Amino acid sequence: MDYTIPLRAFVVGAAVVCFLLLVTWCEVDARRRGKSAFVVALAVLVFFPFGLLAWLVFRPPRRTAAGRVRPGEFPGFPPRGPLPPRRFPPSAPTAK
Repeated sequence: MDYTIPLRAFVVGAAVVCFLLLVTWCEVDARRRGKSAFVVALAVLVFFPFGLLAWLVFRPPRRTAAGRVRPGEFPGFPPRGPLPPRRFPPSAPTAK
């Protein structure tokens, strides 16, 4: 029995399912970030893979329920809040 046709159909079907899951993730991510989910999903569908790369590069930061930007969303900036105390290893006795 020739297995190339069922195998090919499985691979194509798996690729289509992964593609649709990726578009759905972009749509949900856009909604969480306060952008138009329809426009983002359409851009990812029509201009794949460049639409996906553009969304990943230019997407706005996520916000908390109070409307503030979540800590760690801007690379290069430390998160807000006090820094934890530094813990140095105990110093070795010095020879005199």
